[in-house]
Amino acid sequence: MGRQDVSVRRSLGASLALGAILVASLGACSSHGEPFVPSLSATKIVATYAESAVETRLDRENAAHRSALEAFLEKTATAGTREDLVRAWNEVPALHALGANILDTKVFSQAEADADWPREPIPPSAEKSVYVEGVRTGVKAFLTRGEH
Repeated sequence: MGRQDVSVRRSLGASLALGAILVASLGACSSHGEPFVPSLSATKIVATYAESAVETRLDRENAAHRSALEAFLEKTATAGTREDLVRAWNEVPALHALGANILDTKVFSQAEADADWPREPIPPSAEKSVYVEGVRTGVKAFLTRGEH
């Protein structure tokens, strides 16, 4: 076996190894070789979990429950952060009675664990559009569902 044969084999071996790495990395994108693309926006995900959290604890036909949620919406009209939402929730006695950390445990944590949640952290500058709008949209959806 001459030097040229050894050189060709090394070159071929390196090319095969590089090809295997490339194929493996492309396959890691998804089962179909395509990058992950969420089907819902983070705001919609938060809205879904907010509506669900309210729906499992309150009755939309109950006037006291409706009033409590309407008071929450009033208090959050100018909210800008998750903390503002939690504070407003706890300032409404009927909502506070359901649990001081409902928004943290049943909305924010579950939304962030959702398979469609964005891979990158939500920047503070987007907190209002994601969390505040999401929670307010979910509560409004709960209140208006079933209305004609």
